Amino acid sequence: MALAGPYPDAEVTNLRFGATYDFDPNAHAPLPFAYIVGDADAPDETWGQEANLFHNPRARYPIPQGLFDTVADSQCIDGQYSDVIKGDFAPIMSMSMLISGAGHRRVAIDRGEKVLGVLRESYAQMNQRRVESQPQS
Repeated sequence: MALAGPYPDAEVTNLRFGATYDFDPNAHAPLPFAYIVGDADAPDETWGQEANLFHNPRARYPIPQGLFDTVADSQCIDGQYSDVIKGDFAPIMSMSMLISGAGHRRVAIDRGEKVLGVLRESYAQMNQRRVESQPQS
């Protein structure tokens, strides 16, 4: 997160990649992403971005839903698990790769493109397997 702040380190580039929640109601697989942390078109990174607050239905002092702006509220009601996800970028998982040395930015961009290609192919295969497993009408 410090690399996205007002004092980025010019000697390194941070590549973040992973999978984010797909808000399409018909989605059954996450969306892959990759970006350079701190770039103008990169999503804002918050402390709560990958956090879930699990609400205890039997808590003596329950925490109110929506208490934290960027944290997903999770609960189980009548045996059904549900999340209330906030924001338009909700990573399910991510990794960061800190790259330094000569040409670090170009290396990070190249690696990001390769990783994104692998993730897209993997999720496309997952989607295809799901389509193939659907009953024929």
